[in-house]
Amino acid sequence: MSDVLREKYEHRFHELDVDGDGFVSQDDVRGRARQLADALGVPAHDPLTRAAEDAADVYWKGVVSHTPDGGARRVDLPAFVAALEAAREDGTLRSMVKPTVRAHLAVADQDGDGVVDTAEFVAAQQALGIPEDRALAAFTALDADGDGRLTLAEWENAVWDFYTGTDPDGPGARVLGHT
Repeated sequence: MSDVLREKYEHRFHELDVDGDGFVSQDDVRGRARQLADALGVPAHDPLTRAAEDAADVYWKGVVSHTPDGGARRVDLPAFVAALEAAREDGTLRSMVKPTVRAHLAVADQDGDGVVDTAEFVAAQQALGIPEDRALAAFTALDADGDGRLTLAEWENAVWDFYTGTDPDGPGARVLGHT
């Protein structure tokens, strides 16, 4: 595994370790989805929040299916990084990640027009603790066609680059709060 991927996977682990106990659990992964929805004013009972939590469950199940015991209740940093690398190598990573991208875009899309504009993106990133300047830089990197809106395809491509790209300056380096 490249140093760039290891760094990004470790970053992702620390973002997901919501309670800061040194492990990631299903509750942590679901908690991150709820954190976004709560901060953007989407109620817990809203279908968008439930879809984000369901997508978090898909991601979590993918992670644990790539751990040695396959049924871990929580994983530490080395196991998490190894699980993502194994999922990348066996081709299942995209199916783990894609539902979360779709769900997060839907939650961030406050006006429901199917795209995320700069203000919506910045609000969503700030809801997850990412400063405005980094969110703006990320938006610019992700907005591949420069139209001031992120489509699902643009967001998916950037997140995919986060999980698979080894260019430290690629668009994936700017998503998920990485740089």
